[in-house]
Amino acid sequence: MNMEKAEVQRVSSVADIGELIQRERKRQGITQAVTAGLCGVSVHFLSNLERGKATSEFSKVLQVLNAMNIRLYVSSPEAQGAHS
Repeated sequence: MNMEKAEVQRVSSVADIGELIQRERKRQGITQAVTAGLCGVSVHFLSNLERGKATSEFSKVLQVLNAMNIRLYVSSPEAQGAHS
């Protein structure tokens, strides 16, 4: 994937991920019910995730991101060139 063309957003909370998922779902013009079905999760879970509920199960969060073709990247301070 060409990272220069991809939108990069810093994520520091479940709310950040939920906002990204909701924005992508709305961009695609699909409902929570359709999205939940495509992602293999309940509408209740998806709704909680979009609202940033901190207790969202991470494996299911990853499942939703993958199903919506949203890639999640992490980097260490060393990879960023910051040495503390």
